[in-house]
Amino acid sequence: MLKFLSIAVIGASLAAQSPLTTTFASNNGQSGNMFDIVATNAAGITVKSFDVNLDVGTWDLEVYTLPSGTPYLPDVNNAAAWTLVGTAAGIVSNGLNIATPLPICVNTFVPAATTQAFYVTVSNGTAMNYTNGTTTGALYTSNADLEFYEGSGLAYPFNANFNPRVWNGNINYEVGDTSAVSCGFGSNVSYGVGCGGSATTLDLELVGASLPSIGNNWNLTTNNIDPVSPIAITFLGASGVAIPLVAIGLNAPGCDLNLSTLLGSIQGTAVAGSATVSLALPANAALIGQQLSGQSIALTLSNSANIVSSNGVTGTIGN
Repeated sequence: MLKFLSIAVIGASLAAQSPLTTTFASNNGQSGNMFDIVATNAAGITVKSFDVNLDVGTWDLEVYTLPSGTPYLPDVNNAAAWTLVGTAAGIVSNGLNIATPLPICVNTFVPAATTQAFYVTVSNGTAMNYTNGTTTGALYTSNADLEFYEGSGLAYPFNANFNPRVWNGNINYEVGDTSAVSCGFGSNVSYGVGCGGSATTLDLELVGASLPSIGNNWNLTTNNIDPVSPIAITFLGASGVAIPLVAIGLNAPGCDLNLSTLLGSIQGTAVAGSATVSLALPANAALIGQQLSGQSIALTLSNSANIVSSNGVTGTIGN
């Protein structure tokens, strides 16, 4: 199975369309967002889950839908029209303008050329970050399978109507009607520790910015990159017991190798101290339950090896 995964890593296929990312460049926020999507793939799509843009902290979230074919706008403040899809309590944010996976199984099929409305909201605060739009109901972004439209911001539960607003997040979906298949969420688990470039630089940190699932991109974000480093390189392989880098001839005190096997690597450009890379996971059910780990390195001037290393993240692949 590692051989199969190595093909995915080295190939870094861009064929997968899911997820559709709206934006993570927030400049506003409230409790939640309402928005419409339209399926453009002839087979329709099934929305499986969302990744959201949350304030730092621990939050409770809810997802609602309207009946198929009904745009959100007439029912912005009409709670009775909306159906609760699911709730998730105690979601720890990955940070402002960084995707936080939302483990609510949406599993909503959207037929071709059909509008589907969603309401994604925080129930215990105003932690949902979004972006001011240009025109309510205007097409904001799209791919070969669906279109995403500008919507509204709301105060929980169904109060106010701040518009136009652009929901920030990833729409994780599958082509066709797979709503009868349970979501089987993947998971990200951090292990080991990173090391810092200097006394004023935080330890290099790797986080799973989306849950790994077949047919979708697994997004990994490296944070706290030293300003001297234009990139971060994320290595992929199998997790292992921490080995100090000084033990393998690299004079980087306090830094560890947290992988036992290397299958490949992906380079990400550093922007404001963070870099996100994406690995396209094949739509192969044989991968469900398999694990893949990552660890990042970046440049520094604080040691003679000129590198710092991150903690490791192990992803368990879901569907």
